[in-house]
Amino acid sequence: LCFMGDSIDYQFYAALRNNLQRILLQQQLRKNSSQIETYISIESRNIPVNYSNETGKPAWGGWRHLVNVKETAVTLERSHGNRFSTQFYWIMMYGWAPGLTAFMDRCSVVIANLGLHYDVHTGDLHNYGP
Repeated sequence: LCFMGDSIDYQFYAALRNNLQRILLQQQLRKNSSQIETYISIESRNIPVNYSNETGKPAWGGWRHLVNVKETAVTLERSHGNRFSTQFYWIMMYGWAPGLTAFMDRCSVVIANLGLHYDVHTGDLHNYGP
């Protein structure tokens, strides 16, 4: 699962990660409880982005420049032995940057926000991009 887009998409990514961390903390509080049937582990990291001839160079720099992809890996382990693992990602993208699709190879499902932004001072709508 990949969240692709701006800060709005990051909020969805962070909400999912934070809710899983909340479940983990609740689980740790009940560590010795026989009520726990599913154990959860979470690991988050930043994967550096390396641009190449395949991806091309970003059309813009500064704060819109993709530097890393955020990844959260989650493992659920049932008390009777079944184990499930998955990862989800946030790929920062302002506007449509086709070169960034090369960093989505791990994505089975992509949730993208390509919505317009507005200027609070003028009310003008626009989309970031080249």
